[in-house]
Amino acid sequence: MGSVPRRGYKKEEEDFLKKLVDDVVGQFFREFRNQSSSLAPPKPPESKEEFSEYIWGFISKNLSAYYKPGNAFVNDLVQEAARRAKELTAEHDLESELTPKLATLGLYDFVILCDDSGSMQNGNRIEVLEDTCQRVAEIATLLQPQGISLRFLNSDKKSDGLANKDDVSKKVHDVSYDGFTPLGTSLETKVVKPFILDRINTGKLKKPLITIIITDGCPTSEPEECLKEKVEQCKKTLDKHGFGPAGAVFLISRVGNDPDAEEFMKGLRKAKKLREMLYCDIRQLDNQRELFKQAGNDKGYTSHLIRLCTNALDSQTKR
Repeated sequence: MGSVPRRGYKKEEEDFLKKLVDDVVGQFFREFRNQSSSLAPPKPPESKEEFSEYIWGFISKNLSAYYKPGNAFVNDLVQEAARRAKELTAEHDLESELTPKLATLGLYDFVILCDDSGSMQNGNRIEVLEDTCQRVAEIATLLQPQGISLRFLNSDKKSDGLANKDDVSKKVHDVSYDGFTPLGTSLETKVVKPFILDRINTGKLKKPLITIIITDGCPTSEPEECLKEKVEQCKKTLDKHGFGPAGAVFLISRVGNDPDAEEFMKGLRKAKKLREMLYCDIRQLDNQRELFKQAGNDKGYTSHLIRLCTNALDSQTKR
């Protein structure tokens, strides 16, 4: 049987196929653009109205037990913290995406739990601790007027409402640097119990808390798991009483080059259970500070601390 000759396409068929291909390709690119736009980060808020929407949205997802609609403190924060956050962003050359996150930091009180063990006398560790506390006080006070609190691992001295560098410096140097490194024990007795648990029990827990732990070593005079356990217990207690785990944000960082401290911090960072409970920065604060100093960029260290705080907030809250 002879072969049947192939029939050529008519012009109408060619036009139909071309249109079909154009439609399919066009639909593909439309869907691609839609998907890309949904994956792109949202535009940071600019106006007071946009900041108000952003901050109240953050509260509804994380801190609704602390701040009810119409709360006077939040309304004032929207007016002032948004402006101050923009100023901090510009002054420290930060990404615009950090501006609203800075504003939400203003919803929190700040406490720094300082290592005052004997090994802190090595090198410039106390100097770095002092400078770091001063800069955190500056950041916090720009966002809200009440300043920060300082507590120490060994000393029972308490300092609240610290807003200027001289006051912070005096308090850091007003303790004796000796003793051990009871990180978990002191976190519970010096911070979690007085700032959170006691206030829950008396109905006086009004604001969430960011706790920054600065240490130069791994725990001594307590089991190594103690810090993990105290952080986890705090988060669970807040959740149990309806405040939510975002009511306590924890950040730990270190000074000095103690190899045991480095291994301890690496262990904290690897612990999957802790990833949404404790932000662990394994880099040495003294090294970071020195790098910015050598580069002639003193403000760079403050920028570094701001990013640590916003990273900690991101890791333990919903956006």
